[in-house]
Amino acid sequence: MHSYLDLACARPDGSPVVIEVDHNTRQRTLDKLQAEAAAGRIAIWIRWSQRALNPATDPVRTVDVTVASRNGLHSRILGPAAPEHSGFDNDSAEQPDLFG
Repeated sequence: MHSYLDLACARPDGSPVVIEVDHNTRQRTLDKLQAEAAAGRIAIWIRWSQRALNPATDPVRTVDVTVASRNGLHSRILGPAAPEHSGFDNDSAEQPDLFG
């Protein structure tokens, strides 16, 4: 059986980042992310649910998004505002070719 990551990001400095987005807590997803972390990647699991979820075991990092459901439609329940950014000047930044 094959399983694919939802997103993988190469970075010029540091380990690659792998991300899974899921609405449940399948063991197969956790196993896949733990294998990616063992291979030296930063593993992030974005999970959405109507209820609180138990954190994943290290080294997998979780981001939980609480949603409401009505008539089979889901909507995000807003949490605290995002923190201020560091003042990085995105307009003057250069993007290196990560795949060349």
